[in-house]
Amino acid sequence: MTPQSFSLNLGQTRSFLFGRVTLNETCINPSLLCGGIGGLLSNETNNLDVTANITFTSPLADTVQVVAATGAFTGPVADLLENIPGVSITDFFIDFEPITVDFGVGGQFVVDVGDLFFARTGSITNGGNVTLTAVPVPEPASLALFGAGLLGLGMVRRRAARRAALA
Repeated sequence: MTPQSFSLNLGQTRSFLFGRVTLNETCINPSLLCGGIGGLLSNETNNLDVTANITFTSPLADTVQVVAATGAFTGPVADLLENIPGVSITDFFIDFEPITVDFGVGGQFVVDVGDLFFARTGSITNGGNVTLTAVPVPEPASLALFGAGLLGLGMVRRRAARRAALA
């Protein structure tokens, strides 16, 4: 994919194309196309690991790794043939969990790569979202007011300690 550049303000989301995933399973519909064999065979689920690596250059120069839960089950999941009795279509899924990435002081953004479901072989172009979720840094006036309060508490405590020492 071509590098993409974008800026975010607090609370904004930016969507981007992430990549293309292709399912090359030869027997995705076992009860229909593979001699009536039902269920999932072990070789249909043994190579489903997927990891998304997204490299950021700013605000952090690092690669963020988003791991997906993957698997297969005998459907149907919104398949055209789902209402035909005895038809079981195998569905494969790639389910990415959103991750939160910390940067700077209190800065965060969330990376959420789209989930994928396959009810037939072929390719799907996948997208993702980046959302800036940082908590705003307190304004200097707020920090000054907090500091003045701490200073006042310190003075009251010091005065009380002096009175206790004189008594």
